[in-house]
Amino acid sequence: DNLQGMNDVLANLFTMMSQYATNIQEMKIQSYTTGLPAKVHASLYRLIESQRTLQSFMSNYFWNASSPSLFTALLNQSHSLTRFRLWGLTHFDDSLILGLLEWNALEVLELMGCPDYPVSANFTKGQLRIRNLYIGNGYCSYPFITTNLIKMINLNLQKLVVEGATPEIIDAVTINCPQLTHLSLCAYQDIFESLPRLLSALSLLETLILGNQEQFIFTDDTILQFSQSIPPSLCALFLNFNISSQSLRVLLTEYNKYLKELKLYLAHSNSYTDPVSLDVLRNANKYFTIVKQDTTRNSYNLW
Repeated sequence: DNLQGMNDVLANLFTMMSQYATNIQEMKIQSYTTGLPAKVHASLYRLIESQRTLQSFMSNYFWNASSPSLFTALLNQSHSLTRFRLWGLTHFDDSLILGLLEWNALEVLELMGCPDYPVSANFTKGQLRIRNLYIGNGYCSYPFITTNLIKMINLNLQKLVVEGATPEIIDAVTINCPQLTHLSLCAYQDIFESLPRLLSALSLLETLILGNQEQFIFTDDTILQFSQSIPPSLCALFLNFNISSQSLRVLLTEYNKYLKELKLYLAHSNSYTDPVSLDVLRNANKYFTIVKQDTTRNSYNLW
C-alpha cells in the first residue's frame, strides 16, 4: 500500500509539472530501481516531452523494453538540448540514434555506463554536431558502438575522453578525427603500438592526458616512439601514472620546445622503485611549468 501510494504521488507530481513547469533547463533522473510502474513512466515521459528549453539531460534510469523510450520524448528538444549524459545500464537503440541525429544543438555526449545487450541500434551515415564525447569503460567492449559513433562525429569532434581505451578505438580515432584538439585516454591494456600512430595524425592536438588503472611504465623503445610522435601543437601534457626518471628524461629531451605545462600524477606504490628524481624535475622546470600532484584520484575529464 505504501509503495502504491508513493507511485501515485510520483505520477501526479510529474503530471502536474508537465502542465506548469515547462521551462526546466536541466533534468537529472537518478533511479535506484529498474523499470518504474507504467503510469509513473508515462507521466515522466509527458514531463520530458512538455519541456521547451531543456538544455541538459542526465539519467541512469533503465525502463522496461515495453515502455515508450524517453529518448523519443526528448525529440522536442532538438534546438535546445546541448548536453546528454547516460550512466548505469543504458538502452542503446534506434530511438537514441534518432535523438542524436535530431538534437541539432547537442555539443556534449557522455556515455558513462554500459549498454544493454544485445545492442539493437542501426547506425546511419548521418553526421552529428557533437564537439565533446566521453566514452566510458562499459562501452569500450562494444566496438560496434564506439567506432560507428566516432565515424558519425568525425567532422566536429574536438574533445574526446576514453576510459578503457582499446587499440580498436584508437585506430578509429586515428582514421576519422584528425581535428581533435583535446584528448584524454585511460588504458587498461597495451596501446603503445597504436598510440604513436594516433599522435602523429593529430596535428591540432593541444592537450593530452594519458593514464592507466595500474602502473603505466614506458620501455626504452616505447618512450622514444611516444616522444617523437607528439605533434608540435601540443602545449599541455598530463601523465596520470608513475613515470621513471629515465623515461621522463627522454621525454623532456625529445620534446621540450613547445610544451608549456606538464602535470605528473605520482601515486604511492611499494613496488615502484624508480621515482622521478628531483634533479630531473628542477632541470625541466626551466622550460615549462611542472605540477606534481600526489593523489589516488584519477582525473581524465576535459570539461
